[in-house]
Amino acid sequence: MSSAISLVPTREAVDRDNLIQVATRFVVTTQAEAEDAGRLLGGLTDLERAIKAAHDPVVSAAKEAHNVAIAARTEALRPVVNATTHLRGVMAAYQQKVEREYRAEVERKRREAEAEAERVRAAARAEAERKQAEEMERRKAEAEALRKLNAVEAAKAVEAKPVPEVIPDPIPITPLPEYVPPPPKVEGIQFRTTRKPEVVSLADLCAAIGRGEAPDTLVKADLAQIGNYIKSTQREVPGVRMVEVKTTAVKR
Repeated sequence: MSSAISLVPTREAVDRDNLIQVATRFVVTTQAEAEDAGRLLGGLTDLERAIKAAHDPVVSAAKEAHNVAIAARTEALRPVVNATTHLRGVMAAYQQKVEREYRAEVERKRREAEAEAERVRAAARAEAERKQAEEMERRKAEAEALRKLNAVEAAKAVEAKPVPEVIPDPIPITPLPEYVPPPPKVEGIQFRTTRKPEVVSLADLCAAIGRGEAPDTLVKADLAQIGNYIKSTQREVPGVRMVEVKTTAVKR
C-alpha cells in the first residue's frame, strides 16, 4: 500500500461487512498504514457502539428477566433445599452412629472370643502342669519304696529320669467371633464415603512444589492479587516478574 495515497474507504462510504473485511486483512508496515489502521479502529469502535446501542436494551431486559426468574426459582427451592439438607444431615449422623455401634459390637465379640480362647489355653496348661506334678510325686514314691528295699541304685535311676515337659493336650483353634449382622439399610437411600483434600498448610504445599516433590499444577497463581500486592507494596515477589503489555485505545 502506498504511503502517499490511502486506500482505506471513508467510514461513510463502506458498510459494516466491508469495514470488517478490510480491517481483518489490513497489515501495518508504514506510518501511513498505521494512521489508516487508526482510522479503521475508530470506525470499528463506532460500529461496536452502534451494535451495542441496538442490542443492549434487549440484552439488559433479558438479563433482568433471567435474574428475576433465577431469584424466584431460588426462593421457591430454598425451603426444599433446607429440608433436604437437614434430612441428609440427620440421616448421615444416624448412619455414622449405627456404624460406630456396629464396629464396637464386632470388637466386643472379638475380644470375647480371644478371652475364651485364652481361658481354654490356660486350662490346658494347668492340666498339663497337674499331670507333671502327679508324675513327679509318683517317681518320688517309687524311689522311696525302692530305698526301703535297699535298691538304692534303682531308686537313683528312677530319680534321674528326665522331668517330663509340660505338653498340654492339643489346644482348640481360637473360635471365630460371634457373627454380628450389619446395620440395616434404608430403602431407596445409599450412603457413600468419599475423601476430599484439605489444604492445612499452603506454605508446606508450595515448598513441596519448589522441591519437586509435587507438580506445580496443584496450585494456580492469582495474577490479579499478585499484581495488586506488588502495586500496593512496591515489593518483588519470588518467582514473579513484571512484563509490559501494550494495548491500543481510540481517543475521542
